[in-house]
Amino acid sequence: VAGITITGLPSGNRRKRATVNGSVADQTMNITVADVEIAHLAFIGNATQTGSAYVDYSAAANGLWVHDCVFDFTAATASTSILGLDATGAAAQVTVERCTFISDGAFGAGLDMTATVDGLVRDCEFLAQGGTWAAALTTGAATDRCRITNCHFLDFNGTITAGIDGTGATIADGVAVNLCSFGENVTVGIDNYDAGECQISENYDYGIGSTDGGILIVAIT
Repeated sequence: VAGITITGLPSGNRRKRATVNGSVADQTMNITVADVEIAHLAFIGNATQTGSAYVDYSAAANGLWVHDCVFDFTAATASTSILGLDATGAAAQVTVERCTFISDGAFGAGLDMTATVDGLVRDCEFLAQGGTWAAALTTGAATDRCRITNCHFLDFNGTITAGIDGTGATIADGVAVNLCSFGENVTVGIDNYDAGECQISENYDYGIGSTDGGILIVAIT
């Protein structure tokens, strides 16, 4: 139903009072209509999952707003086919803000914005608590006018190979990343964009030590 809100009880902390368990072999939610809001829910994996996104959205999900949610993979069996929030079509004006994505192994992206147009990702955190996470946030073919701002990609006993991954990106200046930070064990903060596909401003790699305030990211590999 277009225009509905799917929400748990509002909670200011990461431990949400309303949880949704991951489905065994399918998405927990498929958003296929416009102007849906998803808020204050924790999507929790389970060991029987065989590979799916917790939530996906189609090209018809224009105006989707996901905020104050947690996507937690840690109880699931590691699989790159398990994703958090996943685009399956070219939706427009999708906003994701104040969400937390937690991984402890070789899972798929916490957030995939492939083909999304006029997207905004703001004030989110991506936490690696173990294992190796290949890509925390992905954009891809036809992602355009996507702004990623004030997001944090942190490794706590884990590794993130690419914080923001642009494999398959096709649009010149299609992604803009600013005010994001990347932990010590994030191999490359912003990776796999060809020349001119991603604009960057004031993004930092974390440093370790009392005199190390981090390193400004000045190039994309």
